[in-house]
Amino acid sequence: LAQEGRTVADVAGLAHGTTVATNALLQGEISGLGLVVTAGFAGRLLTDKGIRLGCVGDARARRHREKMAALAAARQFAGSVSLTPSEAERHGLVLNKDGQRRSAFELLSHPNIGIARLSSIWPRFNELPPKIAEQLEIDAKYDVYLSRQAADIATYRRDEGLELPETLNYAELRGLSNEVRQKLVALRPRTIGQAARLDGITPAALTLLVAHLKRQRRAPKAIGRKAAGPKATGRVQ
Repeated sequence: LAQEGRTVADVAGLAHGTTVATNALLQGEISGLGLVVTAGFAGRLLTDKGIRLGCVGDARARRHREKMAALAAARQFAGSVSLTPSEAERHGLVLNKDGQRRSAFELLSHPNIGIARLSSIWPRFNELPPKIAEQLEIDAKYDVYLSRQAADIATYRRDEGLELPETLNYAELRGLSNEVRQKLVALRPRTIGQAARLDGITPAALTLLVAHLKRQRRAPKAIGRKAAGPKATGRVQ
């Protein structure tokens, strides 16, 4: 800053680089903001935004729309055809014998199954342009992970509003590391969402806190049912 003749007051924001992201991944720490990126991200999401902002030329915008339409059609077809495990076995594909039909899109999520393999079963895959076939396979490979992430995000959003009582004794919660316990005691977050945004608070710690809060909620109901005792039947023994 000094070399540029600026001060801290001139700093509008601070962005962490890949080192912080890598450490968060290795340490299992959670961030307040996440970005899901798969192969083809720039060519899809960013191009769409560029078109809306008017900074993408007409020719590129037209090619992009044509590609997205072709990809959507390919994905629709891949989701419309399916095989049972027995049918798959006749084509040399080994699947769990659970009787469940699996679409071509689901089959593509397997690491050893690609478009070339499925084209021998459904020749229409041979008609796909190479870039569309490649992107379809990439989408299928990532889909199971993205679905799992979406479920995790939904769970987090449901639980982030849970309130942490001011009287909560973190010292009595088994499983918390000393570092996490000290931060919770010192900062006293009011909700799970606030706790999640504290540096060093791990997903495991958040899971423990949520489980404790839900047990506390269920406890009064269980005590009330026990105190009420069994319902009278009206029969005389």
